Amino acid sequence: MLDKSLFVRDGRLRSGWRVPVYLLLLVLTYLVITLPVMIFQLKLHYGYQQLLQLVAVLLGTWICRRFVDKRDWASFGLRLDRQGWIDIGLGLLLGAALMTGIFLVELAMGWINVIGFAWQTRPLGELLQSLFWRIVVQMTVVAVTEEVVMRGYLLPTLEEGLGLPWAVALSSSVFGMIHLINPTAYGWANYVIPFTLMLAGVMFALAYLVRRTLWLPIALHFAWNTFEYEILALIGAAPKTARFLITEIVGPELWVGLPNSSFGPEVGLLGVLAMAVGIVVLWRMYRRTLLGQDLQDLQDEPLTTNLHESSRIEI
Repeated sequence: MLDKSLFVRDGRLRSGWRVPVYLLLLVLTYLVITLPVMIFQLKLHYGYQQLLQLVAVLLGTWICRRFVDKRDWASFGLRLDRQGWIDIGLGLLLGAALMTGIFLVELAMGWINVIGFAWQTRPLGELLQSLFWRIVVQMTVVAVTEEVVMRGYLLPTLEEGLGLPWAVALSSSVFGMIHLINPTAYGWANYVIPFTLMLAGVMFALAYLVRRTLWLPIALHFAWNTFEYEILALIGAAPKTARFLITEIVGPELWVGLPNSSFGPEVGLLGVLAMAVGIVVLWRMYRRTLLGQDLQDLQDEPLTTNLHESSRIEI
């Protein structure tokens, strides 16, 4: 007879079992939500496909959180209060700064040619529509879904069973590996992506750990992708497809990554350096948070002691 403790601890499935259950729930939720699309063979705009994916991830996560983890949604890390808005601002600022740093280095080294602006070659209405679907919808969905799954659920769940260092390492490794599915990963990039994107995973994990909420990593992820692909066009952008800058990447791939793919600076040394800077900044923020918690504990300890002593005196 199997020992129940192998599967259940404190009235819940062990973390090692909850992870595959969660992933299965995500797949099933997506299949149920997209079933009408498959049955009636509907041809949806890619933006609507992205929104269905967002709904599936949020709903599947809520179901697992509520019925498998037996925890409320309020503690998941998506509560948008004043601190949440501050974290969004910090994430946007950090992501934009890191990408701008890469852009300025490439510009100074002659590794990127800025040819013009998108509104000079594309009709304004078409450009605005493209900006909406690509940035407001797609980039938001990518940032939210990946952070909810990787940092919102996998990281803290793995932490329960393995401890924080191993949880960060494992969840970040998974984050790097899943990007190999991208069809634009080719050649030498296939050997680099798992490692460089794992580094990005560590950066996003630290962003989560700063306050154990998702707004900072979501905003950082959104800004990183948006400035890399859409605003600064660090993978190159042709006149007919550009959304802000029209650029041509002419630098060495070792430094600038793969032009005209989904992996620009992330697979180049400039991207690695930017991630390292981001990790240092977020590590300092994380350490400051821990220090603040330690100081708070020290301040609360004498108060607790005094309360116990006064209770003994009254008795």
